[in-house]
Amino acid sequence: MKKWLRSMVFVFVLVLSAMLFPGKEVFADDGWGTWGDNVKWHFYESKGLLQIEGEGAMLDKGQYDERLMPWYSYRKNVKKVVIGKGITHVCNAAFSGYSDLSSVSLPDTVTSIGRLSFYKTGLKKVVLPDKLVSVDYNSFAYCESLQSVVIPGTLKTVAGGSFQGCKNLSSIKINEGVEVLEWGCFKGTGIKVVDIPASVTTISSAFEQCDKLDHITIPKTVTKLTGDLCFGCDLLRYAIVEAQCGIPEGTFGGCSNLVAVKLGEGVTSIDYFSFWDDKKLAVMFVPASVTKINDSAFYGGTQNLTLYGYTDTAAYNYAGMNQFVKFVDVSAQGMSTWEKAWNKAIKENAVSEGAKKTMTFTSLSVKKGATKITGKLSVSGATVKVQVGNAKYKKAAVKKNTFSIKTPKLKKGTIVRIRVTKNGYKTLSKLVKIK
Repeated sequence: MKKWLRSMVFVFVLVLSAMLFPGKEVFADDGWGTWGDNVKWHFYESKGLLQIEGEGAMLDKGQYDERLMPWYSYRKNVKKVVIGKGITHVCNAAFSGYSDLSSVSLPDTVTSIGRLSFYKTGLKKVVLPDKLVSVDYNSFAYCESLQSVVIPGTLKTVAGGSFQGCKNLSSIKINEGVEVLEWGCFKGTGIKVVDIPASVTTISSAFEQCDKLDHITIPKTVTKLTGDLCFGCDLLRYAIVEAQCGIPEGTFGGCSNLVAVKLGEGVTSIDYFSFWDDKKLAVMFVPASVTKINDSAFYGGTQNLTLYGYTDTAAYNYAGMNQFVKFVDVSAQGMSTWEKAWNKAIKENAVSEGAKKTMTFTSLSVKKGATKITGKLSVSGATVKVQVGNAKYKKAAVKKNTFSIKTPKLKKGTIVRIRVTKNGYKTLSKLVKIK
């Protein structure tokens, strides 16, 4: 009887607290909530632990709103999440915005992770399950404390924006079996070197604005590249491209420290603005498989380029039509000529930009139908240069962290190139296609 009475008093106190202090979070010491047919959850206040148990998928209503989660009221107190064996799917926006969440345990039964599941959390390390087959867009985006991640080979596609904005993510291991790297999946991360396995066949703008990336090799298994692959990688020094396709628009645009590029047999073309604004680019090997080099491939960039290749090829013809380009016939002078030039360019152009500060856009407006481009930067006193399509560059000063440049009416499909410079800072480059 006494035990029953104590239980009733405890429940009465909880109910009374909720009525008297409706804005105050009340943490239960027992009881489990449900989220899915066979999924239950419980939050342990003293440990900051959110535990999810059961079998099957966490409930997904097709929405990407973290406020729909039954544990949302505890978001400021969750420090650790443990998902029990048997759970197969982490739902959309499950823990989105949980800035104090620093640890998560995922069982090997989890095969899919929903969109925005861990967006802007405080995770420092992620061990993805070995049987994972699906990760949706922006699942771990802007986890700024995240330092390392291993992508299992069972995950065929690394979805767009999966890890973008994880600025301290310096270690990324992509296992054999991964086939597609979608747009911006590693955009703005802190990687210095990336090893792309031979299983990868398609790469989009996966490494855009990785401003600590030193070099990259694209394997010959890649049969499809789309624009802006390494656009704005400020410290990128050299690249080897063995892909069996053309190099599309913007691939290495805005790489201000790129000095050497080697193209493998199988590369078919070099599209316009592929090496836009790459002023240090000095040497490039171009095989006979390249049949077309766009007139604007090196627009706004190098004025002292040597192409190494073979006579009566696209490289030979391009050099003959452009005064800033020299040509060396490796058939006559030997491949050792190219190898010496490659090694010298890399050795003599060790990047010193690492000591420079970084500036960023805090806002940028480039919209269809507009007649001006406006923006805000993290610094003042910089110089902004803007090019709309093939028009001449327009220049403006950044005052009180803002700038505004008048332009012709911006039409759909127009390419806009923006470059920001300031002494003591890394160059900031951005390419925008009007939608």
